Amino acid sequence: MAITKDQGSLNMDKFNLSYTSDADESKWLDALKSFNDNNQDARTFIEKYGLKEKKQFTLNLFDILKGEVTGRERSSAALYQTMVALRISLREIDASEVEIVAGGMPLFFKFGNVGEDNKTSIHSDEIRDESMRCIVNCIARTKSLNSLLDVCTEQLEQRTKDGFEASVILGDLCRLMFTATMHWGQLDRGVKIPVTEDDHNRIRRLLPTYKKIMTQHCTTDQPMYQVKLALVSTLLNTPKSLYDEIVDHIPLSYLEEIFTIQSAFFDKPEAPGEMIPITMLLANIAENVPETRDPLKAFTFPSELIKETDEPLSVTIEPPKEAVTQGISSRLIPLMTSSDIGLKHFVSEFFYYICDEDANEVCRLTGYGNAAGLLVSKGLMSLGGQ
Repeated sequence: MAITKDQGSLNMDKFNLSYTSDADESKWLDALKSFNDNNQDARTFIEKYGLKEKKQFTLNLFDILKGEVTGRERSSAALYQTMVALRISLREIDASEVEIVAGGMPLFFKFGNVGEDNKTSIHSDEIRDESMRCIVNCIARTKSLNSLLDVCTEQLEQRTKDGFEASVILGDLCRLMFTATMHWGQLDRGVKIPVTEDDHNRIRRLLPTYKKIMTQHCTTDQPMYQVKLALVSTLLNTPKSLYDEIVDHIPLSYLEEIFTIQSAFFDKPEAPGEMIPITMLLANIAENVPETRDPLKAFTFPSELIKETDEPLSVTIEPPKEAVTQGISSRLIPLMTSSDIGLKHFVSEFFYYICDEDANEVCRLTGYGNAAGLLVSKGLMSLGGQ
């Protein structure tokens, strides 16, 4: 149902009135959540609500965040809804609000835990992610997004010189880079912004730095491994035309090592969060760099299952015994029927591309029953007939 001016304005009016008259969060939290629900797709606010109301809204939201500094702490739910409201409302910033926003920017860095060597308070992933999005919205609306990318690039280069070690800020920079480059990749659901030649050059400049990070040897309990995982997410924002250059800089073996480690979560509740980024990255690489398909296939399946002929081989309902008892495939095949839609999708996509987009080969190696969902989504239920 479309939101009318009165409905949207009521949310903002009600919150402002409730917050300024009674700072008890139980009095204003519902109104704030209602604003977020009703305006999640909105892009302009001043024309609908008036500059005075919008400006007061911004001041009130930053006042909530300042409680973290002044000692008037809020609940996680209140902080999260406040961050969401700021992320939404700061899609439009009036000239009279610039000073307010500039003064509040350090709060976004604080709630995002960016650049704190000693993090005394680690906020939830949801709050930290919203903080990052707020930073990008603020900078993008003041025509400085490219400056943010350049600063992040310079900082990453400076902090990965010879003999560097993992640091908190290094992981934070990767997370910030992920948020700031989301418009380049397939994760952005908004209006697609064409990737310019300057953008391509920024990415190319970063690739040697990314290689330094990804080729560092470390164990999973060392801080560097978390930096690598943050970098995997950042690499997802690479435009398709540059995936071949990623592979030129970062040998597949390093990504395969991460995939092996993360796939150990396949039967645990945290599997989607732990596995989707690296699975998605390798699926994208296999899709856009065909030369990687055979090596990734050999990495995934037992060697005795890799055929040496282009002739179609027999397909059965169940996968070969070796595929479900040996190697990475034994962890991935059960996920083709996972209850998590994202995990199921990207694992199936990974299989599809490493099998060179051959429906018969996917079914031969994973079983027709497991591959049925993929075949339906690709319109390939005739097994190669289309």
